Amino acid sequence: MKRLGVRVGAFYLLAGLLVVSCSSDNAPPVPFPALGDFEPAVREHLENARSSLESALVDGGGDPQKAGDAYGECGMVHHAYMMLDTALACYQQAAELQPQEPRWFYLLGKVLRIRQRFEESEQNYLATLELQPGHLPAQIALGNLLYELDSLEEAGSYFDIVLGSNPYCVPALAGLGRIALARGDAQQAIELLEHALDLSPASSALRYPLGLALREVGEGERALVEMGKRGIAAAGVKDPWMEEVRKRALGWRLHLNRGTTLFQAGRYREAEVEFQKALLIETEEASIRTNLGSTLVKLGRKKDARRQFEDALRLNPDSALTWFNLGVLDAGRGEDGKAVERYQRALELQSNLHDARFNMANSLRRLERFEEALGEYREVSRSRPGDGSAWFAHGLCALRLGNRGGALEILEAGLLASPGDLRIENAVCRLLATSGAEGVSGRALNLSDGLVARSNSLDHVETRAMALAAAGRFEEAVTWQESCLDAARGAGMADLLPFLGDNLECYRRGEPAAVPWPLDSELLSPSSSPSD
Repeated sequence: MKRLGVRVGAFYLLAGLLVVSCSSDNAPPVPFPALGDFEPAVREHLENARSSLESALVDGGGDPQKAGDAYGECGMVHHAYMMLDTALACYQQAAELQPQEPRWFYLLGKVLRIRQRFEESEQNYLATLELQPGHLPAQIALGNLLYELDSLEEAGSYFDIVLGSNPYCVPALAGLGRIALARGDAQQAIELLEHALDLSPASSALRYPLGLALREVGEGERALVEMGKRGIAAAGVKDPWMEEVRKRALGWRLHLNRGTTLFQAGRYREAEVEFQKALLIETEEASIRTNLGSTLVKLGRKKDARRQFEDALRLNPDSALTWFNLGVLDAGRGEDGKAVERYQRALELQSNLHDARFNMANSLRRLERFEEALGEYREVSRSRPGDGSAWFAHGLCALRLGNRGGALEILEAGLLASPGDLRIENAVCRLLATSGAEGVSGRALNLSDGLVARSNSLDHVETRAMALAAAGRFEEAVTWQESCLDAARGAGMADLLPFLGDNLECYRRGEPAAVPWPLDSELLSPSSSPSD
């Protein structure tokens, strides 16, 4: 998830909310925004929505069906303009008045998700599915939400249900692919993500996780190619209820919504046209410039993108997303010091922006500020315990500081939090095999057995040789190490040959390997990272 962000919908700082009662019963009042700063067409639209609700409640004769429809319509209009407090209150009333109507629960789930009220969002998606089993958008939304909450098993169950009736559903295949990667099953992740991309080649958001999986099985060149194609375009499912919401927007927000939809579909040139149309109507809205900047990055016009992000911050200096995007641009051109400053500002504004913290830790590692990086990785591991990448980087950072025992402790904890992660298993196995400690070679051998059984990559074969040597099985270690050298030569990996050759000589002398990786390896002393 380390990518440029695009804000979906308009961003508002509501200077004040007018709390207006729209019910003659005991319903809580609806917080309506002050409309003085809105363009005339939009102001009239919102005033009409409010008036229609009031009229329906007065003229409806207490009919809950009519009142529920009126609250729901008013909620959708305000949802279209991202006035989420008003939309939330209206949807809640609609759901209470029409408890058998799944639409209101689904839209409540959507708004609550944006508000980061995750448990409530989950409950409303579940309510949707109780009322309308098999509702595909709710199943996908719930699976994605649970994945983000690190409830991988539950998330996978919803994606599996979807594929049971929709075997070519790209979002479900993608979801299961990301889950497989998070669990360390790179081969399964590759199969699922490649299948999804065969069905939807424009889904550039899948390129990066596919690259990570390919890197795990030793296909480094293909991994770099896929990572170079990364983006945030993602296939979705038809969502008529959300489409009804989007249709209700007028003015520049209509173009903003269209541009965002086109961006997510990977249609960047068309998205740029829509964002430019929005700017012609409203030049002082930061979210337009943030989205336009993200689009220009995808079109390779990074200087123009930077100007848009900087203008967005002039208009709204409190946009964590825009600070984050600038950090990504800085890191991408090797200016990690600047990137750290951007990420820090983003985190001051939104402390739970985990991607910013992870990217900042990566930049700190490249700056050789390992102690600071260690603290940031620790925070990511604590706040997102299922993030195997964070545990892996956290452990390697401790190892780079010379704390082998601490590194092993961190990685063992990561293995408990993210079981089956091949990167972490591989690192634990190497640390055990090169520790020189008594009584650990058996576990190292068991781990290496599992690694090569699941992925016969060069990295895992080398680890197997280390484990065999640690167990005193030097002849076998020599055979495995020689195959590593042959594979490295064949793949043109000249930088690996000295380390592989040194270990081969150790095994021929009847000595185990002493270090898990060379100090100057990209893992321990990174000069660049595809994570940012």
